[in-house]
Amino acid sequence: MRRELDRLLEILSRELRCYNELAELLLEERELLSSDDPKKLEELVKRQETIVLELRALEEARLPLMRKIAQMKGLSSTQPTLSQLADLLEEPYGSIVSSYVERIKSLLSEIEELNAGNSYLSSKALEFVDGALRILSSAGVVPPKGKLVCDIA
Repeated sequence: MRRELDRLLEILSRELRCYNELAELLLEERELLSSDDPKKLEELVKRQETIVLELRALEEARLPLMRKIAQMKGLSSTQPTLSQLADLLEEPYGSIVSSYVERIKSLLSEIEELNAGNSYLSSKALEFVDGALRILSSAGVVPPKGKLVCDIA
């Protein structure tokens, strides 16, 4: 069982690093949303997507491992939570897993707040662009929606 527990700790460590990196990228995204560099923003979003894919792969590796450890400890739950598993484990594994759970929960909360803030900034930026286009369109500077510049003459 020691091999399985060490593997679980390795996966949790990698997940924690990914969540930390994602939080840092969301902070960087906030700055880029107020800049005029869409290329950097696009690159940043691609990096975020890569991290999300890595997190998905880590979760897919972690869940069956958690089930296996739970079965070895006599837990009949089909999919135990990390907290349930931590309660079953001998020390130092139980407290290490509990520590990862708390740090990951904290990061997920931070990521949720950052994501909500970035979504708000994005929607405000889109409202600004939409308003500017309406003003330009009403002034005749921008062609009406659905009309190409070459269609107007």
